[in-house]
Amino acid sequence: MPYIIYVYDGIDTEEDGRPKLMNTKYFGGIYEGTEGVKNLWDEVNKYIESAYDVDGIEQIYINGDGASWIKAGTKYIAKSKFVLENITCMSI
Repeated sequence: MPYIIYVYDGIDTEEDGRPKLMNTKYFGGIYEGTEGVKNLWDEVNKYIESAYDVDGIEQIYINGDGASWIKAGTKYIAKSKFVLENITCMSI
């Protein structure tokens, strides 16, 4: 199964009122097993360390549906905390 992770600075609002992620960087591909998951998070961590002043970061939120590969990010990303995403289902 392919994985996708995106890192962004914050959320802005478009002229039409829709949210827009700021300075988004995407990571993804097919990563097999626990070693593959580690490799993916290592890629993300290297980007964070190169693009940001890590000492100035207070908290990194890892947002997802609770899958083990997403929660594993807290093992590889310093100052990170897992947050269960808010999923709203609507029937029309």
